[in-house]
Amino acid sequence: AADSTAIDFATGLYIEGGAKLEYARAFTDAVTAAVNVTASDRYYNDIGSGHRQDWFLSPGASLIFTNVFSPQTDLRFDYAYQWNWSNQTGHTWQNQTVTAAFVIHR
Repeated sequence: AADSTAIDFATGLYIEGGAKLEYARAFTDAVTAAVNVTASDRYYNDIGSGHRQDWFLSPGASLIFTNVFSPQTDLRFDYAYQWNWSNQTGHTWQNQTVTAAFVIHR
């Protein structure tokens, strides 16, 4: 039997479309906050387990500290709550992510 996780991410086994909308507001010269929402729809090829379609929705928030280590380096913290709904059993899930990143502008 094929590994379900490998099928979820295998190149060429699905078509996906989606968008991310984000609104950001600078509160000071050094701090910006943002809210966002990401949505997508993924259609999997039938590989023997039937038609599968997943809907993904993820609201999130960000806090960005500008020019932290140099005039072109920001520190960004992101939080997202993720929902995935699938028409196949075992592929509906919820998740939370927190990330930190250095963003260098050139």
